[in-house]
Amino acid sequence: MYCFKPKADYSRLDFMLYYCGTSQVEKHQSWGPGIRDYYSLYYVTEGSGYLTIDGQDYTLVEETCFLVPPGAIVNYKPDLLLCEF
Repeated sequence: MYCFKPKADYSRLDFMLYYCGTSQVEKHQSWGPGIRDYYSLYYVTEGSGYLTIDGQDYTLVEETCFLVPPGAIVNYKPDLLLCEF
């Protein structure tokens, strides 16, 4: 896991990385519904699952990449198998 904590005023930047890492989601875990105030970019490396962004449902499979915009209502959960982001 990598965490970036700015030491100066970066308010003029168009893009700033806050977090980079991996996460394993077990079959009994889920996240949401929730709202974040920043963009989140995910890449599914293995497993499968389901994603809902603002009421629109998506199926996640290996090698799926998805971007969640700030302010969106999001919920995701793995299928019967482990899903790794």
